[in-house]
Amino acid sequence: MQFALLSAILEFINLKREANSWTLWLAKPDLFKAPLGKFKTQAHQ
Repeated sequence: MQFALLSAILEFINLKREANSWTLWLAKPDLFKAPLGKFKTQAHQ
């Protein structure tokens, strides 16, 4: 019983961590777009 509760808590923490990275991506997309943009421009040249 305790093990199930613990695994549920760990799963929730992982979901929260993933959600945080998504909110960061939504809040600051430029951080992710900038390197991607550089890569794209280099590929086109």
